[in-house]
Amino acid sequence: RAEELARKALDLQKKTPWAYHALSHVIEEEGDAACGVEFLTSSRESWKDSLYGGHLTWHLALYHLDLGNIEAVLAEYDSVLCDKVVSYLGLVDAASLLWRLDVMGLDPGEERWQKVVDAFTRCHLDHRALTWFDAHVMMSLAHGKVTESAARLVLAERLLKSISEYAKNNTSTDCKVADVVGVPVCNALLAFGKEQYSEVISLMLPLKYDLVKLGGSWAQRQVFSVTLIHAAIRSNQLPLALALIAELKGRKPKSRKLARLLDEVKASLGDDMQQGPIRIVTFP
Repeated sequence: RAEELARKALDLQKKTPWAYHALSHVIEEEGDAACGVEFLTSSRESWKDSLYGGHLTWHLALYHLDLGNIEAVLAEYDSVLCDKVVSYLGLVDAASLLWRLDVMGLDPGEERWQKVVDAFTRCHLDHRALTWFDAHVMMSLAHGKVTESAARLVLAERLLKSISEYAKNNTSTDCKVADVVGVPVCNALLAFGKEQYSEVISLMLPLKYDLVKLGGSWAQRQVFSVTLIHAAIRSNQLPLALALIAELKGRKPKSRKLARLLDEVKASLGDDMQQGPIRIVTFP
């Protein structure tokens, strides 16, 4: 129904950014990344200068990521998304995309991260209003091996303290969200940066079906699913990783990335588990 109405809207008015956005979500939920690349690339002139121009570029970058086109992902980031970090949505898009690359072992580079970190810490480090946003601030601070950056680690701990105090205020619905979901999720993101992958699972897995309380779209919340999957792989909990991948692929049946990852984990489960942690290479 969403696809039908979006296509009808585009028939009536070609430059309707909301229709392109709705169709992008339909394609994302099907996992048909090749279709998504063709759709958004061919229609770019109609949406690139709209309010959704940056966010639709984020969707396009996700399609490229699913196909394993990492150079295209970074090209979209560098040409469009890096200049959108002056806005709330732009910061969320940038942090989410770079974090996905990071947890998948595809280092996007410190220069790209630093611009996001600077934008977040300049205005949002001690200002609490939306836990969804706070989780993305933590992604920017916890990226890579956070223990190798004393400055970022101090800022991450400061952010955690601020979120914990905010959660205790009980003055808004979002305070409750921070208490139930936000604090453990932010702790889990920091644990990933500290390479404490079992801790990530302990903190985030029990909340897997409560993450919707953070807000955002299903496409946006997949960043947490990706984090869980790669924490399971990195901690050599491959049966759990297999279950998480299979569940997500059930929602995105045409996803090539998930199909590849599923095959790799299945193959690794057939190896001698006594040989130690299995290295999963998501992209050749």
